Amino acid sequence: MVARDDSGNFVVSRTLVYPGLSKVDEVEIMGVFKTISRARDLGFVDIEVDMDAKNVQEAILGELIRLTQFLGVSVLHGD
Repeated sequence: MVARDDSGNFVVSRTLVYPGLSKVDEVEIMGVFKTISRARDLGFVDIEVDMDAKNVQEAILGELIRLTQFLGVSVLHGD
C-alpha cells in the first residue's frame, strides 16, 4: 500500500501479509479493504483507491457501490 496526499506526494507505505491466502486477487481485495479501514481509523474521509487489476476492481466496486456514501470512497481504474 502506498498513501499519497491530494497533490500526489508520497506520505507513507506499508506491506501487508495475509497468511493462508494464495490467490493474488484475494490478497489484493483484502489489502484494499484493510487500507480503507486503516485510513478511516486515521481520520481520512475522502479516500481514492487506484489499481490496475480490472477484475479485482470490478469485484470490489460491486461491494463499494453500496458503501460509497458511508465510506466516502471512489474507485478508479488505472490504465
